Amino acid sequence: MKKLIPFALVAFIGPGALAFAPPAAPADTGVTTEQVLQQAEADAPVDTATELPVYAGYEQPWQNAHDDMIVRVVTDFNAEKGWDANHPNHLDPALVKAWALQESGSHQDIFTNGDMMQMNNDGDWADEKTWFGVQRGQQLDPEQSLRAALDWAYYKGEQTRPMNGDTPDAGWYPTVRDGEIMPGYQSRFTDWDEALADYNGGGVADYRGDIERRMAQVA
Repeated sequence: MKKLIPFALVAFIGPGALAFAPPAAPADTGVTTEQVLQQAEADAPVDTATELPVYAGYEQPWQNAHDDMIVRVVTDFNAEKGWDANHPNHLDPALVKAWALQESGSHQDIFTNGDMMQMNNDGDWADEKTWFGVQRGQQLDPEQSLRAALDWAYYKGEQTRPMNGDTPDAGWYPTVRDGEIMPGYQSRFTDWDEALADYNGGGVADYRGDIERRMAQVA
C-alpha cells in the first residue's frame, strides 16, 4: 500500500528555566563569597544538549556549524511526536548530524547554505513532498531542508492499513494526508531503520549502517 502522511500528536514542551541563587557565605566559617559562588557553579546542572560529537574526518568548523540548529530542530520533532528520551523511537541529534553529513556528501556549499538533506533533488522528486511544504525547484536552506527531511523520513517509515471500526487499533493513529484525516485508515511509525532505508530509496546499500559507522568514529 502506498505510504501516507504521518499524524503528529503535538505535545509542546517549553524550555524550563532554573534560577539559582547561591547562599551567602556564613561570616564565621572562613569561607569567602567567591568560594561559595565557585562551588555553586560547580554544583549547578550543566546543559550539554547542544554538544554533539565531532566525527573523525569531519573536523572542519563548517562541518560542525549546525550543531545548535540540529539539536533545536530534532528536539522540536521529538516533542511534536511526544517522544521523550525513553521512547524507543526517540530521535538522536547525533544520528541526525551524521545523516546530514552523509546526505550533503561533505560539500561545503550544500551543507552550509543549501539543501543539506537533499530533499529537493529534481531526479528523485515526489509530489508528496509538497505535503511537507516543499515546492519543486525551491531553494531550501539547511533548517528548511532538515525539518522537511524529518517529516519525510517519518512518512517513509510509516505503515498504513484500513481501520477495523471507527477508532484506530492500539498503537495506531488516524491517517492524515496533506493535513486532512483520511477516513477509514490508520497508520503507525515502524522504526528509524525502516525510515532511513526508505528515505534513501534503496540507492545505497546499508544506508543506516553507513550513518552508524560514522557515528562510531568520534574525533
